[in-house]
Amino acid sequence: MTLFTGFAELRAVFIELNSLGCARPTVMAIDVACKRALAAASTGTRLEIERLAPSERKSFAESTAPWIEGITAWAATRLGETEEKAA
Repeated sequence: MTLFTGFAELRAVFIELNSLGCARPTVMAIDVACKRALAAASTGTRLEIERLAPSERKSFAESTAPWIEGITAWAATRLGETEEKAA
């Protein structure tokens, strides 16, 4: 898997999550997090994409960590609703 096919697959997952009702993060937020992580990783190299302030240089994992709690809560609610309907 290349970086770009992985990115396309990640976007597809979040498009699906958004269509199921998980409002955050949006696909646009995923795009921005990916772009900023690439810019941070390339800072100081000959392939530098964009110069970021040191405080703005974060990995994709660091940028997206705050979303985990929201997605987990959304999934738990959705799974709880599914279990109640099955009962």
